Amino acid sequence: MTGAWTAPHTARAETKRLTFGFLYDFRRFPGDDTSLDEMYAKTLELIEWTESIGFAGAWIPEHHAAPDGYQPAPMVVMSASRRGADQVN
Repeated sequence: MTGAWTAPHTARAETKRLTFGFLYDFRRFPGDDTSLDEMYAKTLELIEWTESIGFAGAWIPEHHAAPDGYQPAPMVVMSASRRGADQVN
């Protein structure tokens, strides 16, 4: 509205917090003979541990038909990663 007067904002400014996280792609290096079951279990444990020390994000990308274990179904992994986590977004 032209000419309308509004009262100055008197509430305290919202404080924004800088957070950190990790990207987990569930991939094995060439020559790594770790089973996919073991690699996935260890990575899920790592997600829980990083959350326990204060990291706030876990990013899980999607890639299909990769022989190195690259995650093809991130929604399933995100559900599994929530089993012991409280804060990761």
